[in-house]
Amino acid sequence: MKILHVLHTAKPGGAAQSLKVLLNEWRNSENHVQPMVALPQDGEVFEELQAAGWQVFELPPGVLQHPHGMAEMGRALSKVLLQQRILQEIIRREKVDIVHANATAAHLAAGLAARRCGIPAVWHVRDLAPLGRWCKSLARRADAVIAISHAVADALMNLRVPESKIEVIYNALASADWPADTSPDLIIRQSLNATTDSVVFGCVGQLVPWKNQAAFIEAAAILRRLEPAANIRFAVVGSDPWQNDSRYRRRLMQQAQTLGLGKELIFFPYQANNKTLLAACDVLVHAALREPFGRVVIEAMALQKPVVAFDAAGPGEILTHLKDGLLASPASSSAGLAVEMRKVLLSPSLRHELGVQARRTVCNRFEASICAAQVKAIYEKISRSNG
Repeated sequence: MKILHVLHTAKPGGAAQSLKVLLNEWRNSENHVQPMVALPQDGEVFEELQAAGWQVFELPPGVLQHPHGMAEMGRALSKVLLQQRILQEIIRREKVDIVHANATAAHLAAGLAARRCGIPAVWHVRDLAPLGRWCKSLARRADAVIAISHAVADALMNLRVPESKIEVIYNALASADWPADTSPDLIIRQSLNATTDSVVFGCVGQLVPWKNQAAFIEAAAILRRLEPAANIRFAVVGSDPWQNDSRYRRRLMQQAQTLGLGKELIFFPYQANNKTLLAACDVLVHAALREPFGRVVIEAMALQKPVVAFDAAGPGEILTHLKDGLLASPASSSAGLAVEMRKVLLSPSLRHELGVQARRTVCNRFEASICAAQVKAIYEKISRSNG
């Protein structure tokens, strides 16, 4: 089967990372899937895929953010129509069997191109963004809809996407590529003045408001007040992929300063190597309340790092409280995060036990081979239905 994977941007992010994991699984197994990738040349992912030896096609820039107003709507529509025209050319020239849109923004053009070429389309939904009146049209263009969590699936069903089309397939990783003994990024620990006895709490993700880093910073200040003598440090890691110096980032830095965290909390830019970054942290704190999945959560778990998160959406499905992570009630806000952070701060044995079980969970539930088999089953199903 020839599968054309479509990305709406070449900027790094969860969709691109998950696609790379899937591509590597196709390469490492005999599954009769021949993948190709089409995406704009607006970021480093384009070159990464080419360097890895994949067949890559360039697309014009796509729709990156929800348009507002008639002028933006017109520009967005012209981008979609241009992309779908080029996708049609690729589909026909390469004799593609199935188009797999790796995000909703990609499905705008990919679903239309597949429909016009008379081949099946897969819509991979990776967010909880409000789709409104667009959802019905997007679903109509999809033969199968992959939701990355039950939270995403429920949101789609609430928007009247047929349940029969939806399959929940969690994001995954190859645990062999994430060994528990990964060497840490020493620059991060040295910048924090962290010793071997320090406990470093990290919050890793794009610096955008819905990731809720503000709750982590407030929880850090609460924990510092509760344990003034503790040897603890805090790291906020990430960048806004659309702005180099966003207002949100400046607001977070001002918040940390106002709360008196000083040099105990440092902001680090986006890191290309999440592995060594997470290895430098002793605990990952994920503060988003509407996280559709939380790829960084399973990455930290694979490295045997305990994770503290809110019991909501994706992380609430990934973690089991006091078994392989710690979950705070969303209603408890920052104070609840601080309570759970304090538990792992005061108990090295709990940190160890949660970490060991966390890696087991990843190997049993979020292994790349499991994801690849589930995706291939969808390809075979819609191929038979359209045969």
